[in-house]
Amino acid sequence: MTLRRTATIFFILGAGFVCLPVLLINVLLGRDWDQFREEQRVTSPDGKLDAVGILGLYDGTVGDVGYDVYIVPHGAPAPREGPLKGIRPVLDGRTFYGEKLLWKKTNLLTIGYHHGEIFHFRNRWRLPTKSLESANDIVEIALSPSTAHAVVGPDGEYLL
Repeated sequence: MTLRRTATIFFILGAGFVCLPVLLINVLLGRDWDQFREEQRVTSPDGKLDAVGILGLYDGTVGDVGYDVYIVPHGAPAPREGPLKGIRPVLDGRTFYGEKLLWKKTNLLTIGYHHGEIFHFRNRWRLPTKSLESANDIVEIALSPSTAHAVVGPDGEYLL
């Protein structure tokens, strides 16, 4: 057996001894590689809907903490769990600070924050039904960055 082949075998065995216990512990403890937790849940004034803010660690990477906002029927489980898994968020972002969900009216949700990177945002949401849309089914979503941390001022000027 050559030195290179011996080194390769020891490398594979060493990697197996390091990775296998970590995998077994995760399986035995029932942990998923993606870890999400419901950070905030706010019920609409009419009590029919919940705005849910979910904080997540994606793919186990260090420092990649996401913040997603979903609108769900009141009392429904968080969208990353149970039967609602796969519903698209109204906001998908990373590195959010000072996030706050607030229903201004029954059909108006504001998402407040100090700082954050927004990758996807929808300003309109409706209950996914086959019936025709009515004004009562539609929720408008507005972003509300804090003025202390805003990059653009109220007149469009850059504050950097």
